[in-house]
Amino acid sequence: MNNDGCCLFLSVELNIFCILRDTILEIIKEVPQMPNAKDYVNQSMSSVQNTVNTLQQALSNAEKPENKNKIQQAIDSLNSVQDQLSGYQD
Repeated sequence: MNNDGCCLFLSVELNIFCILRDTILEIIKEVPQMPNAKDYVNQSMSSVQNTVNTLQQALSNAEKPENKNKIQQAIDSLNSVQDQLSGYQD
C-alpha cells in the first residue's frame, strides 16, 4: 500500500468516526434525562398545591362545621408540607 492508499484509508476511517460521533451525540440528546431528587420534590409540590386547591373548593362547599374544620386542618397540614419542601436544595 502506498502513502496515498494509506491516507485514503485513514481519511475514510476518520469520516466514519466523525459520523458515529455525531450520531451518538444526537442519540444522547434524544434520551430523556433521569429525574433527580429536586425534580421529584417539584413534582410533589405541584401535586400538593393541586390538592390544596381542590380542598379549598371543598371547604367553600362544606356545610357542617366539623367537616369544614377537618378540611381546614388538612389544608393547614399540606401548607406545612409545602413550607418544609420549599427549602429543599439539590
